[in-house]
Amino acid sequence: MTDLRHAPGENGLVWGNGGFTTKHAFGVYSTRPPLDGFTYDFPQAEIDALPMTIAATRSEAIGAAVVEAYTVMHDREGQPEQVIASCLLADGRRAWGISTDPQLGSAMVNEEHIGKPCHLDADGVLRVA
Repeated sequence: MTDLRHAPGENGLVWGNGGFTTKHAFGVYSTRPPLDGFTYDFPQAEIDALPMTIAATRSEAIGAAVVEAYTVMHDREGQPEQVIASCLLADGRRAWGISTDPQLGSAMVNEEHIGKPCHLDADGVLRVA
């Protein structure tokens, strides 16, 4: 926020997450109040009304899937250490996949993998085609 103090009229966004990236918070800050006053929204009812994707058990998820979303965890030296991926099965259910393959981690950092076909084994290990 120090930057805003030195930039009258500018806006800034602060975003953060918590839990297991399941809780989100953000704030929009400015050096001047909004022209129409402050507004608040409580969208939880709309969020709850959205369709839910059912999670498959590990044994149900064995086989072909598609990468829906992913993150790559890095070690202290900055090298890819673990991939955690949300995968969609052909029947629309969701399953988790993991990998400790550093080559896959590097590839996922350098290239987009959302929508790519993948395979999940009995231990939930992710292999991307």
